Amino acid sequence: MSEVKKGKRSEASVRNEMLSKGALLLRFEVDGGEGVNHQTLSLWRSIEKKGFLVTRNGCLIPAPCHQSGNSKKKPAYETAMKLFCGRSKDPGTVGTVNAFGWPAEEQLSHLCHDDACCCYKDLEVVPQWKNLKRNYCGIDGVCDCGLEPKCKYRYLPSNVARDYDLLRYGEPKLSKKVKELLETNDPDLQITVRILPANYYAVADLKRQNRNLRIKRKREHDTEQKRNTKRRKIPIKSKHGTKPSKKEINV
Repeated sequence: MSEVKKGKRSEASVRNEMLSKGALLLRFEVDGGEGVNHQTLSLWRSIEKKGFLVTRNGCLIPAPCHQSGNSKKKPAYETAMKLFCGRSKDPGTVGTVNAFGWPAEEQLSHLCHDDACCCYKDLEVVPQWKNLKRNYCGIDGVCDCGLEPKCKYRYLPSNVARDYDLLRYGEPKLSKKVKELLETNDPDLQITVRILPANYYAVADLKRQNRNLRIKRKREHDTEQKRNTKRRKIPIKSKHGTKPSKKEINV
């Protein structure tokens, strides 16, 4: 995936870049029966607003700033796992091993072998030994690691570039395709997805841009005012250069 540009970027800037790459703006709604963690939902909404690349095989790729290794933020897949599946890695398992000495620390495993993906259907929390076993799976194009659920595709290292086949705005039956890939209607978990128009946030972006411009101008005006006030208070030295006069000048 592309590297994150240095410096803080606005949400609108990141979103526009994602849209230029073929991203869709999606709105997920989840009903897990036991209520939704509002803090986790808020994190997910922030990820949603920047858009997703949606592949035809069901991978959900967030903006680079929400991917592993590209930000100080928690990766999008961890937020997705907690929000949609109610699971996260148990920190108490760090450094542990099972009865055979195999590493048992919990890790988040991608059935699609793409660590950028944050589709909840492709995620599971497993001990490290099981996650490692999925590596190098699918030499002949089908899952052969022996684990359940099966890997979706052949294993590729994370440093190998992916050539995504994306669903894009304007495609026939786009909503139906997205729903088939990303929705769930199980008794204990109902997840629905709505596609937002590409310009859905345009008005809010413009208001935010104008507000930031006003704030910038006011800050510049206040700075100039302080500078002028400081200049007006510079004392004049006497003719003999010994004592400064109390008289103030305007510069």
